[in-house]
Amino acid sequence: MTTKIPVLIVEDEVKQAELIANYVREAGEYTPIIAHNGLEAFEILRRHRRFLGFGHNQIKCILLDIRMPQMDGLEFLKRLRTEEDAIAFHRHIPVVMLTAYDDPDYTTKSTDPTYGLIAGYLVKPIVPQELKDTLYRIIAQGDTEFLVEKTFVKRYPKPGTPELFRDKL
Repeated sequence: MTTKIPVLIVEDEVKQAELIANYVREAGEYTPIIAHNGLEAFEILRRHRRFLGFGHNQIKCILLDIRMPQMDGLEFLKRLRTEEDAIAFHRHIPVVMLTAYDDPDYTTKSTDPTYGLIAGYLVKPIVPQELKDTLYRIIAQGDTEFLVEKTFVKRYPKPGTPELFRDKL
């Protein structure tokens, strides 16, 4: 039996978190771990450290909601990168921003190096195949450098898109 790759889902809405976790499970290779806020997510990340925090984290990708109480996604991302940068030889955990807000301000901030850069940006409602493809590209292929631009291209029809327009996306 092979060990499944842990993926951290940071989402404050319980039903949305479970839905995303189901999509992650359906991909077959991953184990979803849910945190309902940024503070809880940091505790989970600490529990998954390797070699007293000097090795790579067991969590291989973070799916991060941008708007949450206590600590929003941008605050979480900035703090995560600051903590990662403080450890020698530490690699950044790829983060995919999940949001219902297709807002240029969020896009600009989440791709800004001062906030810590992200690997992808997906707009809710999440399309299962889009999420699976994104996880595959990030985890299996290590494609985190230019994936952000590709996730801005509307390649996947959102639920409710009339069949007439699906081939135009």
